Amino acid sequence: MLDLLLSTAAFFAVSFWLRRYLDNQGIGPGLTRSALVLVLATVASFAVSAIISSFDHEPSVDTQTVQALTSLLHSPDSAHQ
Repeated sequence: MLDLLLSTAAFFAVSFWLRRYLDNQGIGPGLTRSALVLVLATVASFAVSAIISSFDHEPSVDTQTVQALTSLLHSPDSAHQ
């Protein structure tokens, strides 16, 4: 839940900052500018989400799946097959 809240806050903060920066640079509003702000704010949001997720100590579903498959492959019953 913290991940969702912080990544959403980062999206809006970066979006606000980029719009102000582009206004100060004299770049007028338009489709290209809006797309640039959207893409960069989304990338920043994903980056914040990835950073927060890296502090999470629970293994992801993919890691759990790999561990389960590895244990199945190394079990004594699989040697007979």
